[in-house]
Amino acid sequence: MGFNSKVRVTFIDDSTGKAFGVTEMPPSDLPESFEIDTTLHIGKDNWSVVDAQPNNRSEYAKSKSLTLRLLRVELMDPNKILFSLPSICDVIPGLSDQVLSGDELVIAEDDWRQFELVSNNLGNEVDAEIEKIRVIHANESEGIGWRKLHLRSKPDCPLNCVLSLEALEDRLNLGVAKVGVAYRGARSPIVDGFAFCGSALTVYGVAPSGCVKTLAFGPDLAVPLDAHLIEHLKMLCRDLSLDLVNWYRCARVPPESANFEVLFSSDKT
Repeated sequence: MGFNSKVRVTFIDDSTGKAFGVTEMPPSDLPESFEIDTTLHIGKDNWSVVDAQPNNRSEYAKSKSLTLRLLRVELMDPNKILFSLPSICDVIPGLSDQVLSGDELVIAEDDWRQFELVSNNLGNEVDAEIEKIRVIHANESEGIGWRKLHLRSKPDCPLNCVLSLEALEDRLNLGVAKVGVAYRGARSPIVDGFAFCGSALTVYGVAPSGCVKTLAFGPDLAVPLDAHLIEHLKMLCRDLSLDLVNWYRCARVPPESANFEVLFSSDKT
């Protein structure tokens, strides 16, 4: 009987800190838990729950009191939304069932494979995608963003050479331990993800069964990279027939190019 008694709910506008409404509701009309993102429809507006005290039904049904801090959901004209990048990788690795260790390289999903190495026999696929991104740069740029973005579907597997994680670590000699990779906000690392986070350069990717299939850089680069490290990267590219590809800058260059080192001066400018 007590569980079915009404709960006094106080609504607080989190932007002002002021209460704007009080009502009484049966616990069954309220979410069982506010631990997940919750939106409430109040009057003509939608409100996002920022905080709930207490945050689960068993507690507020017992206390007969619930305080909700809310933010009004503001609808935007989709035609005015700008993308922060001109292109993103269409398919990204999934998450494993493991628990985060806390040592992972954390990366935004949109930053996945923005600056990477690609086997040079896939150059035609890369160049076709770059041409589509150039169209976005030319026609959809506005202020600091883009009205549209291109979803890169190729190359699906950027490396078709044989490169083990052990060999990569030995060749780059960054002097740091291997860690996992996680998307920002995710609760598990990505499947087969790895990263070497050096003081000047971060290298990351995926290596199923210890065989590197994706090898990317960033998202933050030191300026400039040490000449010795640049030479290690060039040798890796020469030996495995790889090109350096910066999707943001619409550039694909071999290790012999004078622009190889230039691309490492910054990942976006």
